[in-house]
Amino acid sequence: MASLARIAQQENVTQRYIAQMIRLAYLAPDIQEAIIKGKIPPTWTVDQFRETMPLGWQEQRLRFPLKLAVSSPQN
Repeated sequence: MASLARIAQQENVTQRYIAQMIRLAYLAPDIQEAIIKGKIPPTWTVDQFRETMPLGWQEQRLRFPLKLAVSSPQN
């Protein structure tokens, strides 16, 4: 498996950027679903997610609350 440094070098970006992007893989399933379905507020940006996203799903839901009919599974 490639290191963050190697990936960053290959992609011509910083290690910090790669680490932030990897965190997006850990979004809570209901937040992922909302993004895919386009059901998020227009004010939410990728930068907000990659810079301030906690790893815990409950903390994510508190930071980025969704007002959807979709039930939020517990982690």
